[in-house]
Amino acid sequence: MSINPRCVGAIKPPLIAWLICLVDVAAISICGAENAVVYSTDFTSAYYSSMSTTSPYSPNINITLTCADGVLQSSGDLLAVVGRFACDYLQFLDPQNGFATTAQWSTGNGTNPQDFVSCSPSKIYVSLYERDFLLIMNPQTGQHLGQIDISAWNDSDGLPEASSMVRVGDRVFVALQRLDRAAGYAASNTSYIIVIDCNTDTLVDVDPVSPGVQAIALSARNPFDDLTYDPVRQKISVACAGNFGDLDGGVEWIDPVTLQAEGLFITEAVLGGDLNRNRMYVDCTGYAIINDSSFNTKLVQYDHCNGTLLGTCRSTTGFNLADIEIDASGVLYLVERDLVTPGVRLYQLPACNEITTIPLSFGLAPQDLLLVGTCEPTPSAAVDAPAPELRVSHNQPDPFNPSTTLWVAAPAGTFVVVDVVDVRGRHVQRLWEGVLHQVNQQFEWDGRNSAGIAAPSGVYFAVLQSGTATQTERMTLIR
Repeated sequence: MSINPRCVGAIKPPLIAWLICLVDVAAISICGAENAVVYSTDFTSAYYSSMSTTSPYSPNINITLTCADGVLQSSGDLLAVVGRFACDYLQFLDPQNGFATTAQWSTGNGTNPQDFVSCSPSKIYVSLYERDFLLIMNPQTGQHLGQIDISAWNDSDGLPEASSMVRVGDRVFVALQRLDRAAGYAASNTSYIIVIDCNTDTLVDVDPVSPGVQAIALSARNPFDDLTYDPVRQKISVACAGNFGDLDGGVEWIDPVTLQAEGLFITEAVLGGDLNRNRMYVDCTGYAIINDSSFNTKLVQYDHCNGTLLGTCRSTTGFNLADIEIDASGVLYLVERDLVTPGVRLYQLPACNEITTIPLSFGLAPQDLLLVGTCEPTPSAAVDAPAPELRVSHNQPDPFNPSTTLWVAAPAGTFVVVDVVDVRGRHVQRLWEGVLHQVNQQFEWDGRNSAGIAAPSGVYFAVLQSGTATQTERMTLIR
């Protein structure tokens, strides 16, 4: 699980400064990660360590022992080792005190917790793989406050397999794998994202027209990786593995406003293997850990704007690559469990040039890594989901040449400004400044700047402003 630095909500308009924080990696060092937490295990014993995220990347190995089947997770100001099978606890850590353990609370025998999300300092949700409800817990006292029933999505084995979660504003998005245990955990059922209202602890109906409470149906099955909120695209990325060996998975966006799945923008067939981990960079590049039919793992680079494979950053013989994270300075952390030289490798993006000559060692083979940054908002200051009444939609076509069309939604009579800016936040062209006379209005960008000169190929952003509210949409121009 990653705490990739969140500048959204940490920096307010003016517009250019806000966009630079989002897009220009060199300009967002104030949101850079201070440390990385590394979880190491041989599945008999385990401990966690920390490391600096600046050269010489000094490690602090074996801070505290922990569950041998665990994963690092975070939400708001909370950081924990989630002790899964046969451990059934949350072990909270204090980044301000050398990552010392501050508390350890049980989630109940045999519950197999997977993730947690903070709604307030005194309330978190915990996903449980062996239950058909979400646990509501007080992280300060460990008290179980209640449950949220998700049994409506049980499959034939009686469980929905709730796994990763992410919070956007006052809504929590929960991945339901819905695997068939009788068939060896086969991905034979539709997987869903359910949505919870943090304020009321109730399910959000994503399709009020249909009877009952509906969830977001995913385009592929088995959401295997962490759900991550992308502050640049303002969407949630979902990486699905499907059935291992079938190349039936891929990655898609979930729109937290419309509550819609947008379809796979990269597939396992293109990536060349089963999808294990996926992380997005600020440009068109994405990075994924895949395994081939012989379960040899690779770190591959792809272009999510075009849905094409760009190359392989690292290949291994064996199921050795376990996790990837990307920090604000554009460094990718690759967790490798090689039997001879396990450790963490570092790569400078987007070229995928390795910084380390040998992996950074943490003794026991590392399994998971989490970046702890300075701009992760607390629950009270968490990124608010954009208001449905103010929205700039995805442009069509995209990529485009020479022109593209986008749609702006706002209440009739709203004064709005629609600008096009480049990835450095520089103004390119103003498409509109004035009052909208209809709820949905269409705008076309001809790929030129305000002087009428054709803009070069690259990534641009349509920026919608009304008062203090701002919405953006990413566009790719190809000459």
